[in-house]
Amino acid sequence: MIPIYKNILTTVIAPHGITDMIHAVQYNITTELLALNGAVLGGSVIMANSAPMLLDGAFIVASVVHFRHDMPTIKHVPKSALSTLLIGSSVLYDPNIFFLYMVATHVPNHYMTNWRYIRENTKKKRRADNSFHAGALFMRRIISCSLRMSAGVRLLQGARN
Repeated sequence: MIPIYKNILTTVIAPHGITDMIHAVQYNITTELLALNGAVLGGSVIMANSAPMLLDGAFIVASVVHFRHDMPTIKHVPKSALSTLLIGSSVLYDPNIFFLYMVATHVPNHYMTNWRYIRENTKKKRRADNSFHAGALFMRRIISCSLRMSAGVRLLQGARN
């Protein structure tokens, strides 16, 4: 794994799930969230050995359902169809499509839609605002750098052929 991908995955993408816990605390549904996460984890562990293709299929369906909220509204085109295209093109053609989507769209949307809950649970709102804006600028810089790196890798690959 390219180091910048690992850094983005571990410092930007993975931690965004904490907003689910903040939201659960706000609505007093922490027990339900933990039960659901436990069931999913347990089911995944069992299916990984006994039915890996079923696990992959369930993951893809859950991804389509989850990511449909990020899709633009286009007349006569279901958001789930656009989400299916995203997941399908990432699986069939290039996983970088999904990685870029996570960094440029899903994670920022996740924080923006949950910002109210994050802010209500932050004691020092000013510091949280500054951190949020600094994080947004950092993500913008990472996206810009990764796009340039991706273009450079494609140029190098083309030069070798």
